[in-house]
Amino acid sequence: MAGGDPTSTSAAAAVVALVGCAPEVADWLAGAVAAVGTSVAVARPQELAGLAVDAVIVQVEREEGAGLAALLGPLGARVPVLLVVPAGAPEPVRDPRVFYVLRPGLPHAAVVALLRGALQPAAQATALRSAADAERMQRILAASARFVGASDLASAARIAEASVRGFVAADRAQCLFHDGASGALWSERGESRERHATTGIAGFVARTGAAEAVEHAAADPRYDPRIDDPSGDGGARLLVVPVGDAEGVHAVFIAARASGPPFSAEDQAMLTSFAGRAGPMMRHLALLVRTEALLRAEQEGLFRAESMRAQAAAGQRGDIIRVSPGWVGWAYWLLVALAAASVVYLCVGEVDQFSSGPAIVRLHARTELAAQSRGPLLAIDAAAGQHVEAGAVLARLDDTALRAELARVRRDFEAQLRRRMQDPGDVAAMQTLISLRGEERAVQDRLLQQQIRAPRAGTVSDLRIRAGQHIEVGDVVMSLVHDDERRSVVALLPGGDRPQLRPGMALRLELRGYRYAYQDLVIDEVSNEVIGPAEARRFLGPQLEDAVTLPGPVVVVVAALPGDTFTADAATYNYHDGMPALADVRLRSESILELFFPAFKRL
Repeated sequence: MAGGDPTSTSAAAAVVALVGCAPEVADWLAGAVAAVGTSVAVARPQELAGLAVDAVIVQVEREEGAGLAALLGPLGARVPVLLVVPAGAPEPVRDPRVFYVLRPGLPHAAVVALLRGALQPAAQATALRSAADAERMQRILAASARFVGASDLASAARIAEASVRGFVAADRAQCLFHDGASGALWSERGESRERHATTGIAGFVARTGAAEAVEHAAADPRYDPRIDDPSGDGGARLLVVPVGDAEGVHAVFIAARASGPPFSAEDQAMLTSFAGRAGPMMRHLALLVRTEALLRAEQEGLFRAESMRAQAAAGQRGDIIRVSPGWVGWAYWLLVALAAASVVYLCVGEVDQFSSGPAIVRLHARTELAAQSRGPLLAIDAAAGQHVEAGAVLARLDDTALRAELARVRRDFEAQLRRRMQDPGDVAAMQTLISLRGEERAVQDRLLQQQIRAPRAGTVSDLRIRAGQHIEVGDVVMSLVHDDERRSVVALLPGGDRPQLRPGMALRLELRGYRYAYQDLVIDEVSNEVIGPAEARRFLGPQLEDAVTLPGPVVVVVAALPGDTFTADAATYNYHDGMPALADVRLRSESILELFFPAFKRL
């Protein structure tokens, strides 16, 4: 069965060859091979050409060089190879037959999973899990729906990473694409980097199709910082989930958490369910991009295929070549006249320079409420859509321990007070009373921090918590829509235009979906600071942070809307909170000559 198709081989009938393995290495692998249910053939390197095996495990001193290439030469093109290398070996050789690199310290279960993946790659479909409740399913479906608007792999990766961070409260997230045929593992966002699926926790997941949760990245022998967590220091917790379908693994989701609790089984189930729904979409996008690249390569050729076929079929020779036909004379003077007119137009014509960027319609002013303390949530005293007054308690964290401590402090205070009243000259009792009074105030302040109150009157919106949930300091638990409604447009214009922007300038608004239905507004506010894309998304809030794409730093510009409705195509429509739009602000005018030749500005 040497060189045969591994997908047609059952693990029970497979044969695995151990080549060049030291006794201690063979003992390390024996249990894993037995767990898979395969037969073992021990051979020397020179006997590799005559073996009929389904997989090969080779021990080498290093992973590169002509020696390894010569060793793998006699193998069939589709026989998977697992390399056993020492710790600290260099970058692995790029050979499609190398399935994964085994390093010392790899657990028995991991070796078993790799063997099964090498012998039956087609059977390693991602295990999909259904949502634990309706809320989780709703979030998964909403995130999956965003892939419909992705036109390329980069935008799909951006959507996936934002969804992963939101699902499992990760500090960082990656979407790495995987090509099962070549073993390539690469990123489409940020710094371009491409690796091979023969190393790293990401490579292990891509090869096996099984999710992995790692408590300490650097302590795992599979960890490769260049691709598993390039922005981390090796101390983060990692949750790595395959994204695929029946045809294989197409991508890998990596969630990194630098601090906080470990990734739970619910986190893994949530991410696995999302990955299962994203898998077919990822495969569709990859196929679409590949097809467009092939069509573009053919269209950019020197000669079209139809022209070549017509030229070959014509068979005409000997036509007279007219060097100077009759129309050349008048065409020459026409071109001269056009050139002269173009020069005049360049000198006298003017063009307007605009500052343009995305905009969002905001009908409500809102405040995001965050927890001031940590712990399990005891009760929720308000519901979404409920109107509350300023100071109303909206939610309470578990304060059982603090109330017990407060009761203890008050008992001690009463005891010391009786002692003081019995002996007014007792200085120690007086000092203890003062200390206990301060301790009581501190406990009361901590009790207040266990409560989430409304800073002003408004309506509860965007409730993100449930009873019993563990809350960390700074976690946003809900939003409060203010009673004083303000209709406005928030525009995010390029940060380089900040010196030229000022209140009172005209702003033209074009609502998305209503082309040429312009709204002429006046700028009310221009932020003093230029902020980055991440800060701009935080400014918009969690509901709208993914509504716009920002290429760089922006300045926030606010303009008031004249009313509740607008007119487009002879029809009247209502404004809605969160409506996307495009904003244009005219900055200056300059001649076309100065536009194309900036040096003329100094003359």
